[in-house]
Amino acid sequence: MHTGAGPGTGIGLALARELSFSLGGRLALASRAPAPFTELLPVRPGDRVTG
Repeated sequence: MHTGAGPGTGIGLALARELSFSLGGRLALASRAPAPFTELLPVRPGDRVTG
């Protein structure tokens, strides 16, 4: 987790993208705050979804 004390390494979105793709999803990027990206993951009937 980045604490805001300095610049990050820039690897967070790359890891999120690879994880999304490996799970059959995608990562959508936008240019505005407060949420500059959206992660979309497939859900099948019977999957437990929390959060």
